[in-house]
Amino acid sequence: MHIIKAWKTIVVVVVSATALQAADWPEWRGPTRDGKAPQSPELARAWPQNGPPKLWESEPLLCRDGGSGSPIVADGRVYVYASMYQVPLTTRTLPDNHIREAGWSTEKLPPELLEKIDRARDSEERTKLTGNELNAWITKWIETNLDEEQRKKFGAVTGARLRRGPPALDVAVMNKLDAITNRPFATSELFEKWLAESGLPENVKKEVVQRVATTRDVNSDTIICLNAADGKLVWRKEYPWAKRDAHHSTPCVAGGRCYVVGSDGAVYCLDAKTGEVVWKGKVGNSNCSPIVSDGLVIIPCHSFGGKPFPMTALDAATGVVKWTQPKVFYTHVSPVAWEKAGKKYVIGVGVTNVVCLATQTGEIAWELRCGGGNPTPVFQGDTMVVMYSPGKPGGVTAYKLSPEKAEKMWTIEDFPSLGASPIILNGHVYAFGRQATICVEIETGKELWRKKELKSEYCSPILADGKILLGATMLNADPTDCTVLAKANVDMQTMTSPAFFDGKLVIRGTKSVSCYDLTPAPPKNIVHVAPE
Repeated sequence: MHIIKAWKTIVVVVVSATALQAADWPEWRGPTRDGKAPQSPELARAWPQNGPPKLWESEPLLCRDGGSGSPIVADGRVYVYASMYQVPLTTRTLPDNHIREAGWSTEKLPPELLEKIDRARDSEERTKLTGNELNAWITKWIETNLDEEQRKKFGAVTGARLRRGPPALDVAVMNKLDAITNRPFATSELFEKWLAESGLPENVKKEVVQRVATTRDVNSDTIICLNAADGKLVWRKEYPWAKRDAHHSTPCVAGGRCYVVGSDGAVYCLDAKTGEVVWKGKVGNSNCSPIVSDGLVIIPCHSFGGKPFPMTALDAATGVVKWTQPKVFYTHVSPVAWEKAGKKYVIGVGVTNVVCLATQTGEIAWELRCGGGNPTPVFQGDTMVVMYSPGKPGGVTAYKLSPEKAEKMWTIEDFPSLGASPIILNGHVYAFGRQATICVEIETGKELWRKKELKSEYCSPILADGKILLGATMLNADPTDCTVLAKANVDMQTMTSPAFFDGKLVIRGTKSVSCYDLTPAPPKNIVHVAPE
């Protein structure tokens, strides 16, 4: 899940519906965890050629490998968690892997052998080869043209130079680069001065500049708070990192506090205004977004110390553990709340099951052995829709719920998904998968349409003003059809989903957070004439 692509397309699907109400986006998938934005203002039905206007972009606070936690918005502030960020370097250093990849070696090639290698790497025979054929050719060339002693001393550098082919650097160029390899320049100005006076070809200079690091990665559990009006940093808090893979938690703000699950199961409760610690706790490893319900912070977990770790509920005020439920353990699926006859429940998705628990006690009300997936379940009244993946290719299933059981209504097979959660609107399910988007009638399970040209692997949709936002392509969709209205490219971190508030879309990019205005542009050139 860590193949990260810098550019993503935001999709906006226009759905036949009345306008909903605007609100903050204080947790994963919004105020009701179903992707719906209440009371949205009117949104534009088309965008300028360059996409929706960007209101602001924060300073560089993130990095591509710093996890995929999504942003949230609460009380005029944006919150995001990262497990890595980048800081500027004052020094400039060329790493030795650059010239080694080009065929450099401390063992200097004899002039006659170098000339022979360079004729071979520039040959028409060499330029036609790739992959396994090239590897076999290189092996044979070395065996044919180098004696045993030469193979020991020069085999590696010969192979590297032949593999690089015509683009391999001239030896004189590599000698110059060797003089500065792994030797830091104290400032960027000194490095630029050396480069300008080096006499290196311009294409080599460009490649060297690309190879020299200007930032360094710093790992930590980092919670960032920005001003939602202008993107300025309000506060940033850092805590020790557990040295695991990139972490992906989305924060949750409730009751003036910001709750975040960090690396190695660390749980942080911070004052949302100041970032000061209220309490810290620890549960099993988890990549989900915690849910705050009925005075509890509930977190599904995966493992701790190499062993399965149960879903855990902590007191939201103190961090004291109130209950654990070993029937639910997983890393990625955030739980959702469900209420029936005045009783509150939480739905958790495990590796192979979906479990309904009494919120206050963690006792199991019912359990489905349906195979868990990464998307978050959604509800229409007492109907729950789950996108599951017990094996390939996965599917979509609806259940009729009661406090005692969940009865299967229908299943759409052959619908693989990775993480994009569905939307329910006016009796229809809009589900976004790896290979297509579908519209399904919720009462009957009838698939009304399937669009293979529209898909989403991770980004979950948002419903606002009758439009479904997946980022930056706009579609007109209803139970009869789905058509593309507009497209735009934005920098969006893979596996994240935007936040929405007051007609604005907040997106976590690969280095920063950005905010886009989706409301209509004001009319231009209006002349007001005073009445006579």
